[in-house]
Amino acid sequence: VSGGADKFLSFINHELVPYVDQTYTTDTTKRVLMGHSLGGYFTMYALQQSLSGKENKVHHYIAASPSLHYNNYYLLHQFKSNTVAQHANTKVYLTYGGLEDSNDTTSLTLNNLSSQLAAALPKQANGLTYKCDIYSNLDHMDTQLPTFIKGLQWVFAQ
Repeated sequence: VSGGADKFLSFINHELVPYVDQTYTTDTTKRVLMGHSLGGYFTMYALQQSLSGKENKVHHYIAASPSLHYNNYYLLHQFKSNTVAQHANTKVYLTYGGLEDSNDTTSLTLNNLSSQLAAALPKQANGLTYKCDIYSNLDHMDTQLPTFIKGLQWVFAQ
């Protein structure tokens, strides 16, 4: 059963991050949320909540093959209708495997989905930088490691 993203995000912001900050030396400007598939969907949900002005202790987002088709592209529609707040130095890295493209004519192609998301996100002037890569020879279950490695390299590049 799906649902509960708001509770999980609240747990991250109000319990997990404060605990980690109290227990370890942390750099609060370098927090990254990463996820794959429905975890990637949650990562994009956290970004959408942050863009709409809700509290979020995460600054960068890496999503491997996020299931944005879920619930008839609900989250994509949320991004399109967002009122966007300022976001200093926020980076979003999203990937898909090229072999994920569906033959279903009711589904968006990966390039179309990426373009629509890019158009819905605020531009660099608002402090957000978006990058999407499609790994041509990878399928849905193959994107996690290259996405997380390349995403972290891109997010923290000088």
